[in-house]
Amino acid sequence: MKENLLKIYFDVLGFNERPEFLDKYLKAPCMQRLKKVGYFCGMDYASKNIYNFKEHISRYDHSITTALIAWKCTKDKKVTLARAIS
Repeated sequence: MKENLLKIYFDVLGFNERPEFLDKYLKAPCMQRLKKVGYFCGMDYASKNIYNFKEHISRYDHSITTALIAWKCTKDKKVTLARAIS
């Protein structure tokens, strides 16, 4: 399911795949640990009547998305990496 969500991000941003230079940084242990950290700060476990998230989004997913948006807008590696790690 998660792969489908990332594919949607890539399609919306006009990428067939992420820029190659990002791979080295996304594989770093400090980034990999973000796969276990929820983006919504635990709200995914709150009342389903109020918060009904269809997908679990991790900080890692969010980092990839913001990095891709930065790359699409600037084509600047430093800006893209700054968005990926923030």
